[in-house]
Amino acid sequence: MAIRTRASIMLQQCLNKHSDDSYQTQIWGTMGPCTYCPNQRVHQGIGPYVEVAFYHKRSRTLLVTDAVIYVPKKPPECIDKEYLLASAKNGLAVKLRSKRKKVPDEPVVDNEINHQKGWERMVLQILFLGPSNLLEPNASFAQMSQKLIVSPIIKTLVFSKVPDKVNDWIDGIARDGKFKRIIPAHFAGPIKAGRAELLAAFAFLDNLLGERYVSWPSLSLLFTSLMRKAASYFPPDDMKTSSSLDEFLVSVGALKKTVFGRKR
Repeated sequence: MAIRTRASIMLQQCLNKHSDDSYQTQIWGTMGPCTYCPNQRVHQGIGPYVEVAFYHKRSRTLLVTDAVIYVPKKPPECIDKEYLLASAKNGLAVKLRSKRKKVPDEPVVDNEINHQKGWERMVLQILFLGPSNLLEPNASFAQMSQKLIVSPIIKTLVFSKVPDKVNDWIDGIARDGKFKRIIPAHFAGPIKAGRAELLAAFAFLDNLLGERYVSWPSLSLLFTSLMRKAASYFPPDDMKTSSSLDEFLVSVGALKKTVFGRKR
């Protein structure tokens, strides 16, 4: 953690030295050491979790680490087709996650259809660890792609444990940052997205807190609410593995229980 603290201070010093008003970058730290809140962190039992976001004012760009992601429909060019074809094969993982359907044992042809199948299976395994149906990944993949979302693992194992802290952080960014695009550290970027899309991705906090704590215009909030259900919906069958993992880690004392309601 000390390394991250020093890195954050050095980054801010660099920005102060080389930036004028048009290039100034604002740093938000949600849970962990940063320039503005060096002692704030969330202890999950297995260790503290750190999340930092940067807002570049001139380009109106928000950079985040693990807070949100955007899964593209097509596989990125940087992924070798050999990995896509390997994922497209009906191996043991597919047989275990096929919803008891017969899994055909056939060679994988090098074509765009199998490249896409491999990409969809890759994504679902990354997001859910144990997706419900790798044999036919299309439906679940469609639910998770082409929209700004919070990673299911991060949502379940981290953000649901401290919803009030996460809510305050996200509302602060939405209120103070006039960004028009977001660059996540994982999957696709930059993404054309603003405050409405960011709040929509965190709509699951509404259920945990019981109400929405925001202080910016209700008209924008109304527009955001139209996207919330779609942005925060994850297929229940696909969430079973991460939910079971969460329950196990809570039972052995490695994680806190999911919190409902704001702490007073």
